[in-house]
Amino acid sequence: MLASALGEHRPFVANLHGELGDAESWVLTKHALDSILRNEGYKTFISGCLMGFANLFVGISPDDVAVGGHLQAIADLGLTSGNNYWLTNRGSEATDRWAESVGLQVIRYRSDGDDHSEVGEFFDDLLGFVPPELSGPFSVPTVDRPSESALDELPDPDEMRLLDAEETRQLLNTRARKLLNAAGEGDEEEYKQFLDEYDEAIYRAWYVTAAPPRNVLHGYELESEAGRGSFARVFSALSPAGDRVAVKLMHEDIRNKPDLQQGFRRGVRSMRILAERGVEGMVPYIEASEIPAFVSMEWVEGPSLREA
Repeated sequence: MLASALGEHRPFVANLHGELGDAESWVLTKHALDSILRNEGYKTFISGCLMGFANLFVGISPDDVAVGGHLQAIADLGLTSGNNYWLTNRGSEATDRWAESVGLQVIRYRSDGDDHSEVGEFFDDLLGFVPPELSGPFSVPTVDRPSESALDELPDPDEMRLLDAEETRQLLNTRARKLLNAAGEGDEEEYKQFLDEYDEAIYRAWYVTAAPPRNVLHGYELESEAGRGSFARVFSALSPAGDRVAVKLMHEDIRNKPDLQQGFRRGVRSMRILAERGVEGMVPYIEASEIPAFVSMEWVEGPSLREA
């Protein structure tokens, strides 16, 4: 069947209930539906789509057994399906209860008789959407602290090899802050040229350990590695003010992966918003930097998520 498509990040079309030009493939009767539902490969493929992709149901009722039966089977196993949405004009309480029971998120639109024009408006909004990080000024998080370097200007890449890692970080972030200030003003191309020109220095700036003397990161004294995940290492550290903090340092290869880089920036921006609003239940955010990419937060005693 199309099982291989589940592991590939490319569009595909699955004519699960038949192809227009092959009448014998059509699934229009209860007998034909019962027959295909006895096919374990078919059911496994549908479950894979529902749990591994974002699905939007339009023009079909998910509570129809042909679709809803799969969602219900996943829910009965105690599993969570993926991001599944139902665009519908139904407004009954029973509809909402059923959708919630199988993990469907309802997107409701209004209709007047046969007028379903809001569905077209919905797709126009989807197609016209531009993520905020792509529509606004390009910005990066930088440590907003005066540089302790004796140098006023960023040396050329060859001279940077003579500097230690901490001074290198300070100088690189000073340049980054000048190119792209806190208001997000700046030229993306100029910043990219800076990253390319100082690629080696930026790579060296990422090197840090919890063992002295190479355990200082923008003024933070790293004491021990508390955890490691797919995207970052977490250190127990002392802040420049002497407070116990957690420093989450992204893995070095994030700088060569624009999607992960933007994800880090979005995360920092979200933490700043929550911290500024004083949202309760959030571990207080302190500051962040992009060279290297890290965020510092208050230290909270307890097990890591992996340990928990």
